[in-house]
Amino acid sequence: MRRWLDVFLLGIGLTVWSGASSVMAEDRVGEVTHVRGGDTLEMAGVAVRLFGITAPELDTVAGEAVRRFMMKIILNRQVRCRLNGKNSYGRLVGRCFYKGQDLGILLVSAGHTADCPRYSNGYFKPFETENVKAWRKPIYY
Repeated sequence: MRRWLDVFLLGIGLTVWSGASSVMAEDRVGEVTHVRGGDTLEMAGVAVRLFGITAPELDTVAGEAVRRFMMKIILNRQVRCRLNGKNSYGRLVGRCFYKGQDLGILLVSAGHTADCPRYSNGYFKPFETENVKAWRKPIYY
């Protein structure tokens, strides 16, 4: 009887835990009010870190180039972000889309950002260009 009760309670716990993680994930739609860098944007004061990519630091030529590139595309425009419920240094994390196009894929395929396999499991790797080698630090490999 005790074993059955343990299994039952474990099942309830797993159900509650898996339900809680799905509640945290959400879609947000809004106008981009600020581009912080190559991997972070703001919508209505909420910072969103683009999932699965890494960008050059803002204090570099490549970092400023990716920021300007993002600003041309999405600043003052509406995007949809599918947040995954995670938080990175006070930023929500998610995949964002402009006119249905995944911003992560757009930035990686333009050579401005790179796949961050630690988080993406290599999802963006097929879209990387040779430009990445010019700024990418060995620590990101």
